[in-house]
Amino acid sequence: MRFSVLKERESTVGLIFMLIFELFLLALLAFIIFNVDENRIFTIGVFAFFLLITLSGIRALMKKRREYRRAENFANLANFSESEVTFPEELELERGTLEIRGYWVRSGRNRRYQVERKFLPGERKRASRVPFMGSPFKVAVSPDGTGFVKAPAVRITDGLYKNVLVLFFTDEGEVRGSGTVTVATESDSVQINFRGDGKFIRGMFTPPSRKGRALR
Repeated sequence: MRFSVLKERESTVGLIFMLIFELFLLALLAFIIFNVDENRIFTIGVFAFFLLITLSGIRALMKKRREYRRAENFANLANFSESEVTFPEELELERGTLEIRGYWVRSGRNRRYQVERKFLPGERKRASRVPFMGSPFKVAVSPDGTGFVKAPAVRITDGLYKNVLVLFFTDEGEVRGSGTVTVATESDSVQINFRGDGKFIRGMFTPPSRKGRALR
């Protein structure tokens, strides 16, 4: 049995840069207030607008850091055995299913990766321990990263750890589906055909040579 704390990728360098930029804007704004007479109100409004944008970005990054620390503290205090999760205290919680979808969104020439999360609540109760949920989970991901995850989960609904989610992935079930992946260079290519086989992924690939034969 293994457990992990998941977090979104964050950038310490980005946060430091935003803090320095915020201080720079504050210094410029102070200089304008005390030294510029012409169009002072308009100039102050422009700088105040950029200050608010930068400040909102800093607040969002700091909130992510706090949420990660909260989840990490919960994981350190909880006890994960082979059959159940024991919480540090009795908590109000919901058993349900978490759905995560990831896909690309285009805006003109640019595109960005969008992630949607949705928790489908079920039974609600107070408890200090939860047996492992044996419900099946599903994961499907295409070569470009588009896909979804659906897994049984428990959400804390009160106290210090409110909205912390515990996801359960069992080693039961099977891999389904099949597909083909082609990796090409300027002069040759490799084709991989794969399929689900019980708990494994099996397949064969064609070596980068016209005379090569398919290997399993």
